[in-house]
Amino acid sequence: MRSYVVPAALFGAALVLMTAFIGLGVWQLERAESKRVLLAGYEAALQAEAPEVRRAQALQQLMAERPFARLTLLGQYGGRHVLLDNQLSQGRPGWHVLTPFHLADGRVVMVNRGWVPLPAGRRLVPALPAPPPVERVSGIATRLARPGLRVAQQRTQGWPRVMQYPSAEDLSAALGAEVLPWQILLDPDAPGGFVRVWTPEVIPPVRHLGYAVQWFALAATVLIVALVLWWRWRHESTSE
Repeated sequence: MRSYVVPAALFGAALVLMTAFIGLGVWQLERAESKRVLLAGYEAALQAEAPEVRRAQALQQLMAERPFARLTLLGQYGGRHVLLDNQLSQGRPGWHVLTPFHLADGRVVMVNRGWVPLPAGRRLVPALPAPPPVERVSGIATRLARPGLRVAQQRTQGWPRVMQYPSAEDLSAALGAEVLPWQILLDPDAPGGFVRVWTPEVIPPVRHLGYAVQWFALAATVLIVALVLWWRWRHESTSE
């Protein structure tokens, strides 16, 4: 009976590890596919027509089943700006400028007008030019940017106001109007914008595929090690 304890424990532990590693590999393959679908949706939105949206309900219907949608909002800009902190452009720190755009029903959508560099000293908030007096803005609608870890907003006053990944609720409280949970990435050729190089901020699918290969390789390594140890145990047992 004792002679079977070692291989049973060995293969039991190997099976547990292999199951875990294969599960993680499959999970990375699923994430790679989801990122591929996400990026394909973004590319499709870039080529799509831009329907006109006047009210929140139309925007909600348009965004119900997709992460990105090209559209044209009808309304007018507000005069306050939110500076989204900790944004990089070609390695340089700066802010994204979010300006409220008021729809016909009184709801607000934040328009991301692009990136501006962080001034020397950081405490200086730049005087931003007022948005143009337009009645429509076009761009890609997507969810407000969300961090991996939620942080409390600093209680700052005055405008423009620097904020760390504000939620729709944070923006509503700051602006005194209902802000919808989407933003419009302003078209690169639209007036009144800053540096705009829009790409989805996601880990590329190929990196997830690389992670999957690593997990599968670990599972194969565990199997090989278990077989080698079992072979040595068999050899030592038969030679006694």
